[in-house]
Amino acid sequence: MTKTASAYAFNTDVVRNEWGFRGYAITDAISRSYMVGHISSRLQAGTNSFCLDRSFQIGQVAANEIRETDDGDYFNLAVRAAKDYFYMASRTNLINGMHSDAVLVSVTPWWQTALVVAIVVLAVLTAGSIIMTVYIDRKEHRK
Repeated sequence: MTKTASAYAFNTDVVRNEWGFRGYAITDAISRSYMVGHISSRLQAGTNSFCLDRSFQIGQVAANEIRETDDGDYFNLAVRAAKDYFYMASRTNLINGMHSDAVLVSVTPWWQTALVVAIVVLAVLTAGSIIMTVYIDRKEHRK
C-alpha cells in the first residue's frame, strides 16, 4: 500500500499530468516519526509540503538528509517544492492584496436559507407548544 502523498502515479501522472493541476500539493497531517525516511519519496511523488509540521522539523530532517547523502536529485526536489510554494504565495492576496477591480460577491446556498426557515418554523412551533402547555395547565388548575 502506498500512501497518497508518496504515490507518483496519483500526484504526478493523474493530478498534474492528466488533470493539468499546476498548484501546490500539501499532504494530510502525519507524525514526524513516520515522515523520517519518506520525505524524498513524497517530494518525488509531487507533494510540496507536509501539513501540521508545527515544529518545522521535517525541513530540518530533509536538509540533513540532503547534506548526508549529497543527493543532487533530492536537493532539486526540495528546490522545486520551495519554488512551488513561493509561486503559489505570490499569486494570492496574501502577497498582492485585493485588486482595485475585484468584486466580492456574497453567495448564500439554498440549503442555508432552508435551514434558517426550518429553525424559525421549529422555534415558532416550540413557542406555540409551550404556550399551549401553560394555557392547558392553567385551565386545568382553575377547575
